[in-house]
Amino acid sequence: IDHIDPAISGDEENIRRLNALKNYAFSGGVDFIVASAKALYEEAVQAVGEDKVILVPNGVDVEHYRDPRHKYCAIPEPLSKFKNAHTAIVGYFGALAPWLWYEEIEKLVALRPDIGFVFIGPDYYGGSTLLPKSKNVLWLGPVDYKILPGYALHFDVCFIPFRPGKIARTTSPLKLFEYFA
Repeated sequence: IDHIDPAISGDEENIRRLNALKNYAFSGGVDFIVASAKALYEEAVQAVGEDKVILVPNGVDVEHYRDPRHKYCAIPEPLSKFKNAHTAIVGYFGALAPWLWYEEIEKLVALRPDIGFVFIGPDYYGGSTLLPKSKNVLWLGPVDYKILPGYALHFDVCFIPFRPGKIARTTSPLKLFEYFA
């Protein structure tokens, strides 16, 4: 599903476990390997051959995101006030984690004080503390998946501010498909 990396794979024990599973699969211990991103697919093909690897990118329940009931989803007052105070809203939902490009987010936020930047999602490894401390940044924390599309309807632009590198190249971010929906 994802590249094995300390920034996203957990502690050393979990990384050892994941590498052991990967080595088992890559040494022929499984019938098929399913990869969710092209780079992971190519890595698996090199290990076991094309006939044993299947590429299945992430997908989304489009009907859930396009359900007209989301237009009537009540949003919290802080988001409503924030939206009214800015000319546009740039939104992100997903983990606030080490793989976000906080330095570039900070530059973007500083360049456009007229635009509000909304972040929705859980804090992984202190990611929320790395968000710019600015009047045009709002972190809402996690939002229930059932009502997340109702929040997304208030975004003018959605973005995925991943830090360039192996993690960004080896993921198929589900949020991209959710944003499209």
